[in-house]
This record gives sequence, C-alpha cells and structure tokens, in this order.
Amino acid sequence: MMRPHPLLAEARQHHLVGQLALAEQLYRRIRADEPNNPDALHLLGTLALAARLPDVAAGMIRQAISVDPSVPEYHKDLALALRAMERFDDAIRALHRAIELRPGYAEPYFHLGNLLQAQARLDEAIAAFGKLLELEPNVAEGHVNLGNALLLKNDLAGADAAYRRALELNPDLPRAHLNRALLLLRQDRIDDAAGSSRRAIQLAPQIAEGHNNLGSILLRQGLIDDAIGELRTATTLAPAYHQAHSNYLFALHYHPRFTPERILAAHREWAQQWADPMTARARPHDNDRNPQRRLRIAYISPDLPDHPVGRFTVPQIENHDRNGFEVHVFCDVHAPDDITRRLMRHTDHWHQTWNLPNHIVVERISAAGIDIVIDLALHSAGNRLMALAEKPAPVQVTYLAYPGTSGMSAMDYRITDPLLDPPGQDASYSEESLRLDHYWCYNPPEDSPDVGALPARRNGHITFGCLNAPTKLSEPSVVLFSDLLEAIPNSRLLLHADPGSQVQRIRNMFAASNHVDPDRIVFVPLLRRVEYFGMYNQIDVALDPFPFVGGATTCDALWMGVPVITLAGQIATRRFGASFLTTLGLPELIAVSHAQYIQIAAALAGNLDQLETVRASLREKMRSSPLLDCPGFTRNFESVLRHAWRSWCERRA
Repeated sequence: MMRPHPLLAEARQHHLVGQLALAEQLYRRIRADEPNNPDALHLLGTLALAARLPDVAAGMIRQAISVDPSVPEYHKDLALALRAMERFDDAIRALHRAIELRPGYAEPYFHLGNLLQAQARLDEAIAAFGKLLELEPNVAEGHVNLGNALLLKNDLAGADAAYRRALELNPDLPRAHLNRALLLLRQDRIDDAAGSSRRAIQLAPQIAEGHNNLGSILLRQGLIDDAIGELRTATTLAPAYHQAHSNYLFALHYHPRFTPERILAAHREWAQQWADPMTARARPHDNDRNPQRRLRIAYISPDLPDHPVGRFTVPQIENHDRNGFEVHVFCDVHAPDDITRRLMRHTDHWHQTWNLPNHIVVERISAAGIDIVIDLALHSAGNRLMALAEKPAPVQVTYLAYPGTSGMSAMDYRITDPLLDPPGQDASYSEESLRLDHYWCYNPPEDSPDVGALPARRNGHITFGCLNAPTKLSEPSVVLFSDLLEAIPNSRLLLHADPGSQVQRIRNMFAASNHVDPDRIVFVPLLRRVEYFGMYNQIDVALDPFPFVGGATTCDALWMGVPVITLAGQIATRRFGASFLTTLGLPELIAVSHAQYIQIAAALAGNLDQLETVRASLREKMRSSPLLDCPGFTRNFESVLRHAWRSWCERRA
C-alpha cells in the first residue's frame, strides 16, 4: 500500500476548517510530486464540486477511481458530481458501487434515497432511508428525508412519526419543522402548520422557503396582508426563488384593495425579471405551417389527480377529436390516482415530468414536436411557467387554473369567455384573449347526493351559505353578508372554516360590523366530498364571496339546487359567477352593487314557493345547459385552438 503523502494530513485539516484555498494549494503540491495520487485527485474533485464545477469534479474523481477503484468515498462523491450534472442513473450506479465496496457505509444510502425520491421511485427511496437509519438510527436529517418520502407516498402517519423522531433527536432542526408544516397542512391542521413554519423561521430566518411556506399557510388562514408580506420576504431573501414570486402574484387576486392595474403591473414585473430574458433566447420553431393538418397539442399541469383542474380536464381530454388533434399530457403528479389514470387512458402520449428540471421539460416538449401548449396552472403552485418562458412550442395558451394573466410575452393567449371578459376589455392581461362560448364544462361527481327539500320549510328560517375556501371570505364580503343578515331578520349564515384561527378571524370581522348576533353564524369544517355536497341540502341560498369569487364551488351549489347570488367585478377572477349564471339562464342572480346583492337575497328569501321551484329545477337546468355539454364544449375549445394555430401560420407565412 502506498504511504500517504506527508502534506496530505495538513491539506485535509485546512479543508476541514474551510481554508479551501490553502487546501487546494497543498493538494496541487502533492500532485506535482505524485501526479496520480488518488487522494489528491479525489479531494481536488470535491473542491471543484463545492465551487459548482461538477463536470471538473467528476473528471478529477474518475481519475482517482482509475488509480484506486476500491475506495467507497470516491464513488460516493462521484455520485454527487453526477447528480449535479443531472446524470441521475449514473449517480445511482456510483452509489450502489460505494455500498458494494463497504456494505455498512451509511452515507451513500442518504444520497441514494434523495436521488430515488427525485425520480418518484418512492418505495425504493423509503427502503434506502430505512437502511440508512438501520445503520445510523440517530441521524435526524435521515428521519426528515424519510418523512418527506412518506409524505409524497401519502403515508401521513408514517411521515408524522418520522418528523417527530427527527425533532426528538434535534429539536432545533429547521428542516424538520419546515417539512412537518407541510404535513400538518395536508392534514388541514392549519394553525399547527403555521406554528411549525414560524418555528423554522425563528431557527433559520434566512431560509426563504420557510417564509414562502408560511405565506401560503397564512393565505389559507385568510390573512392576506400577512401572507403577501411573507411571500415578499421570501423573494427578497432568494431573488432566484421564482415560485415564491408566483405565489405572491396568486395571492394578490384575493386582496380587495389590489386593482386590476396593480395586479397586471406586478405580473409584468415578474415577467421582466424572470421570463422575458429567457424568451429572448428562445429558438425559432420549424413546425409544419399547414393550418388544416392534425395538430399536436399538449396540456401541462401539476394538478391532474383528484383536484378541480384534473376533474374539469377529464371530459375535455375524453372528447377530443383524435382525427384533428394528437393529445399529449406533461404531468407533474408524483402519485397518480383514479383521475390521473383515467386521463392517461384517453391521452395519446403521456409524459411524466414530476421533479424534472425545467430545461428537460423544454427539451421534451420540443422533441415531441408540440404545436400548441395549454398551461393549466398559471401562477398557482407547481407551475411550469419558467419552462414555457423558453417558448418550447410555437403557440402557448393558459387556461383553467384561474383566468388571470401570466405577464409573459411567451404566453400568446389566455382562454376566457365573453362574460368573464367582455370584448374590448382586455387591458388587464398581457396575453390576447381567446373567447369560448363559456369557460368550462362542469363535471359533477357521480356520487353526489340527490337534491333535498328546501331547508327553510323545516327550519322556519332562511339559511344562507358560503362553502368557498375561507381565504375568499374578505373583509368587504363579511360587511356585505352582515348587512344582508340584518336586512333579513331571523336568517342564518353557514360558512366553511376549520376551528381555530380561520373561525376566529371571521368571527372578529363579523363582530366589527356591530350588528350580527354570533349565534346566527354557523361554521362547518373541511368536509369530504360527499359530505360537502350533502351540506348544500342545509342551505337555501348560496352567497358568492369576492373579490376572488367561487368557481367550481358555484357550479357545485347550482348542481345541488341552490341558487347563487354573485357580485360581478371588473376582471375574470371576479366574474365566474356572472359567466355561469348567464350561461344557465339566471342573470337575475347577478348583482353589480352591494345594494342589489341584498335586494336579490331578500327577494329569494321572501318567496319560498319560488325558491322551492328553483331548487327543484336547477339540476335538470344544469343537465340541459351548455355547462354540461362536454362534447360541444370540446368542439368549441378545439375551434379556438385552430384559430390560434391559423394565426401563427399566417404570421409566419
């Protein structure tokens, strides 16, 4: 065995205490004496990796391995360099080689679990973390990572146990508090999630992810100003954290004092910082410019499990004309469910993109020869706007998540309808508007209960209800609802909010109105879907909140026979109700002022016979309306896509 170079111990000591320049000098002196010294080659490689030069690092470490392939640390560090180069399969092979050389070597299992998790190979990742903890049971970070994999696997109890064990080992581990907050949010323990996020920030105030997550939780609590503040802090701490910036933009739609002009300006600011520089480097497209040919269209979304976006997309995908359109889906779902599998069965080409870097997604869209990309996320969580900023398809359209704007020059169109955005009123968006006859096709669940009898007949009073997320219950909404309750004596109001801060915030807002008996307001927590639909059988009239009005919730209420009163605003996120009610032939339920909103409610409350008639007829009215004509809706959708394609062909002719 070769004796260690006399400078090696000194060099390693400098390396250990962070004196990297001195360490590098000594490693190079060792190489001057012994050009193939494997330790010097390996350690120079680790320095290159720390300097974010993974290709240089991999080259140096491979040289070390060629001299002495028996050292497991060499293979482990080669794996880290390969991972940084996004050569994931090669990195996994290197880690397996390190384990083969020393079966009791724990650290490779840590990195192996992370790599497998990043590829959505969750069972294998869980097994790798399990082996790590078998060898080193007191590694708190290992329990955190195990919890992360279990959370992705939807094993909430297992994830909670793992995070709790991590915190037993190290109560001050920020990542454990941060990730446990995500678990608590999944369990709808919103106040506990906020507490965990605040503890993570207290321990590590410079971690932008903590502020982003807290901002998202505060948004769920309905604390819009606080949420916007935390999201702004996240973007300040990490200017490259574009998802936090997107979350900030999404939150603006809930704020009653943000005008359409301010919202658009904020979106353009985001695009100028992030998207437009990438668009300027976009490559030209050589797609066949035949305006009549079969088009390759691609939907891209993180929300294609049992989620409103997934449920609304199913009938559209199922009804596409396959003679005119080849349908691709780029799906960011790590755990497919029945909705995902149903979509997969009706898609020509399914591309799993969960956790892939944006540039790989761009390459896959380009390689598939996509003509039109349909973004289904906009600035909501998990979006791929940074991939679409590179313009991987000649025509790019945003639709469905919510009818806002991207702010991007790379997004050509946004899909809307004439009631969400009356023609000539497109100044609030950066894209050109493509107008469908109506915005979407409603897909009621097969297990929804029958419409029940009018509750007022058995209760002796009118029950108003709002089962929208409490985030949407703004202060102006509460003021209006308070005035409505005062105008209609003995009426009740049923609201959706989980016990704790959500309920307290809403109670405080009603208390500030000074004229509502708190006993007239009833709260129901988050419900499973069948129970949620059944709750509409306790409601006589539904109240649409604002400024971000209900979408799927409005259709759900109408399906359950409950008329919905809506206040039509200026931009599309404030006009869903106006669109649905007009399409359904119920424009009399659309208000343009607070006074008219109360007048409509009073008229309904004062005529139970009419209210019963409406209740008994609404489901059939829904069935026979364009809202449930999914084949007709899809033909309309295809026609606007074809129009967009012809426009591109004409511009490039």
